[in-house]
Amino acid sequence: MKTTVTASLVLAGLISVLSSQALAISDACSLSLKALPQGHKMTAEQVKTYQTKLEKECALTKTYRDVRSILNNNFGHLSLDKITEYQAMRFVVRADYERARQSNTLITKVYQIKRSDYSLPEEQRSSVIWDNWEVGMKQLQGSRDKVLRGQGFTVDDLIKVHIGFFTLSKEEGDDAWNPQEGLLKQENENDNYWWNFNSAAEALEAKRIVNEINTEYRELGLTENSGDADFDNVLRVKNSLKRQPVDKKDVVEYVDAIYSGDTRANRKHVDSIFKFINAMLAQALKGEHMLWNGRLLTPMEVGYLAQKFYVGVHPFAEGNGRTSRYILELFMTSFDMPHGSSGDLMSNDVLMTFKDYYELAYTSNAKLMNGMIECINQYEKNNPAAIDYNCRILK
Repeated sequence: MKTTVTASLVLAGLISVLSSQALAISDACSLSLKALPQGHKMTAEQVKTYQTKLEKECALTKTYRDVRSILNNNFGHLSLDKITEYQAMRFVVRADYERARQSNTLITKVYQIKRSDYSLPEEQRSSVIWDNWEVGMKQLQGSRDKVLRGQGFTVDDLIKVHIGFFTLSKEEGDDAWNPQEGLLKQENENDNYWWNFNSAAEALEAKRIVNEINTEYRELGLTENSGDADFDNVLRVKNSLKRQPVDKKDVVEYVDAIYSGDTRANRKHVDSIFKFINAMLAQALKGEHMLWNGRLLTPMEVGYLAQKFYVGVHPFAEGNGRTSRYILELFMTSFDMPHGSSGDLMSNDVLMTFKDYYELAYTSNAKLMNGMIECINQYEKNNPAAIDYNCRILK
């Protein structure tokens, strides 16, 4: 079977080369063959790293296209999006996915609106959260057509996308969250924090990482340097009130906690990331390397940098994870690359330096595509009873 798949991959490779040549956008493979533009401000070592990343991303792109072609041509026009692991890792956290796999639970029933619903038998559980997400993701094709026409992606587009993710339900559960569809958070000087740290050492390490992240954003020109740290920075670690006093006997506790971007700067930061994305797309659509403030960036670097920056801003009351991954997928699929193994990244897209985040993203995507090759091997055996959970076809 391995030999059969390898031969199929070679044959599909010819198809993928032809399809990639038809693309108007400059993907990682075509960029790796182009001379570097004048005006970049990278050292020889940085250029070498950039070219190595392009080569790795090109290999990932070819594998993706080959797997897609084999599924389409050999298995009744089967789409990658119908394979459980590939589709689930766009939305479900890896740990939750593994629990579903071990209990043989339908992936569409993993997330529930109310905590009490998680104890229900599978047949009584709702799929509304998954369905909400799927409805929202149907907007992707229209957005992709728009950016490939050179019209970019705007805040108005984002607002429509956000509304689309709550078409079936506002998902108001035990915590009574209201997504406030299509509305950016109102300006508020007293933002609620995400989570607090358990020790001074943990908080100190978080401050170091947050400082490194904010510094890179500033050096890239994605944020300003006005001197107001709350307003300029996308992430913040602050000493926060943990418990409000009820009477005089209560002791007020203050703890170090991590905050998302200041709501007063939400619109500015969202505008900034879309300016960045659209500038990169404009260059790629002209067949050029993507150059930003003297730095050359690969397709995956742009996509994952935009997603990470955006989720740090957290501009909506709810739905920030979905819209951040929508932006990622819009960019990546415009380059005819995999959607992205987001489920492997959700626990790390805030408090991780971008260098480490990129490496994790690449490794997770490569692992996911290898898993899809294994699914092809299982399909080749034509034994439905031997198809494991990861490779099952979603109904």
